[in-house]
Amino acid sequence: MLITLTFARGSALTGTHAVHIHERGQCGPPDFADAGGIFNPRGKQHGLLNREGPMVGDLPDLVRECGVPFGKP
Repeated sequence: MLITLTFARGSALTGTHAVHIHERGQCGPPDFADAGGIFNPRGKQHGLLNREGPMVGDLPDLVRECGVPFGKP
């Protein structure tokens, strides 16, 4: 599976950001609850380092230094 993330304002993403895929492709105010929980069809626990295995929707953190594009050393 290949997932591509596109950020309209990448410069606003400097720092470390937790990333995960939710159950539904909606994210409306006021509380974004319509997105549902983290995608978890296998009933696992949250966290990539969970010894029981992570949820399918758990992804590694994105880390971006100021002025350095994602994916560049």
